[in-house]
Amino acid sequence: MKVRAKARDFRFPYLYDGATQQTSLAYGVLATPHVFIFDRERKLRYNGRLDDAEVKEVKSHDTRNAIEALLAGRPVPVATTRVSAARRSGRTSARTPAGRWRAGTRSR
Repeated sequence: MKVRAKARDFRFPYLYDGATQQTSLAYGVLATPHVFIFDRERKLRYNGRLDDAEVKEVKSHDTRNAIEALLAGRPVPVATTRVSAARRSGRTSARTPAGRWRAGTRSR
């Protein structure tokens, strides 16, 4: 990730969670990509997918809409969207968020 970030000149913070995926588990990441956007006070303002392109043409740019709203000083129009992409890699059990998702007992 360091090489990619340098090559693409990322000007934003990102998290590489490593082999343990400890942070992903703490936040409840179920799939990738899973976006979390925080404001200047580090309050979570958006949690969800990049856009609605799972199986069709993109109609809702959810992450972009959240960022643009925050930068303009407006509330995020949709603060949470369902993530439906590649499952997060790694082992899970019914005690982890991903394990509860697979078991059909996810609560939100």
